[in-house]
Amino acid sequence: MNDATCNDRRARRISAGMAFCVVATLGVVALAWNDRGKPMAAVRYDLADEHILAENLAMAPIAGGRTPTADEAKEIVRGHLRTLSRTGDSRFLRYAISTLEATDLEDSAPFSYRMLKARILQAEHNFDAAADLLGPALVIAREHAEGWLLLSDSLHRAGRITEARGACLKAALAGMPLLAQWCGIQILQSAGRTPQAYDASRRLAGSIAQLPEGAQPWALSIAADAAAEAGRTEEALSHLEAAMSIMPSTLALRLAAADLMIEAGHPGDVAALLSSDADNTSALVRLALAGKALGDPPQSALVDRVEASFEVAAATGDDLSLRDRAIWQLKFRNDARAALDNALANWHAQKASEDTALLREAATAARDRQTLDMLDEWQARVLTADAS
Repeated sequence: MNDATCNDRRARRISAGMAFCVVATLGVVALAWNDRGKPMAAVRYDLADEHILAENLAMAPIAGGRTPTADEAKEIVRGHLRTLSRTGDSRFLRYAISTLEATDLEDSAPFSYRMLKARILQAEHNFDAAADLLGPALVIAREHAEGWLLLSDSLHRAGRITEARGACLKAALAGMPLLAQWCGIQILQSAGRTPQAYDASRRLAGSIAQLPEGAQPWALSIAADAAAEAGRTEEALSHLEAAMSIMPSTLALRLAAADLMIEAGHPGDVAALLSSDADNTSALVRLALAGKALGDPPQSALVDRVEASFEVAAATGDDLSLRDRAIWQLKFRNDARAALDNALANWHAQKASEDTALLREAATAARDRQTLDMLDEWQARVLTADAS
């Protein structure tokens, strides 16, 4: 299989802003907090008047409007992040931020604060900031394996591949060697070592059942990514179906599975899979692409909702929809130049393998040699650094 085919598959596979990203990190970090099986999912880009969730204001669980204790604050923040996982509703990200800012958690429980804050920064696509927040804390809390895994994911999505590999090794030294090996497969993928990543995932596949239940979907999602990049789409979909059987409420896994269904030639299955996600823009993008693959005429109401939601996201000044927007423009609108602009902006924010592949596909479609040369140079540096 040639590189262009592989890159195209990878770009089509994951178009959500936060799909595998948060499954990969928070599914493992949850082990430390007894929140197994509830990682955060793709942030939803809502129309302004949809689903006002007044009953879920940030401080609602605290009676009398008092400031929560550190333990209460941690549970409230985790609860909001779990709801974000289930619904993809970005309001719960704001609730989590408000709760964290309203307490003295940074002083009373500094490491817990840094872990929760890093999760929030990841959801905001501030990967460098998340890594820089965690790094100093882990110098002291070096036995905190989940922290090293979260750090590794932040680093590799920031494009800091060598540092990310080092964080995986620290997770092994902290007592999680098996999880560290799955972490290492992610690094191989980010470094462009697709055959090695796939071979390693096949060797480790039998170990997934030995992992704690909260970490199994994380490992399965990595195995799915490696299989899909190697062109084994049905195998990748099988891994995701196994992950969803463990974690059925997680939007991120459904979005990733929808990508694979479209790629594997099963677009008719997408509507049933995403039947409960009709208020999520990432899901609507996939429904539209599935309809296009089936040859259905575009539904104007659906198209209007997607594009109006993108406009709202852009107007907030905190736009997390760049990857979805690039996919929409490239695959639905067939506007390679507009797709390239958004794919490039997305790539500057996050540099996981699917982001690099999406940018390469958009640049190829737009015949932008300058961007392709820039990517070639960047990936050559990554490979050199990873091999050193």
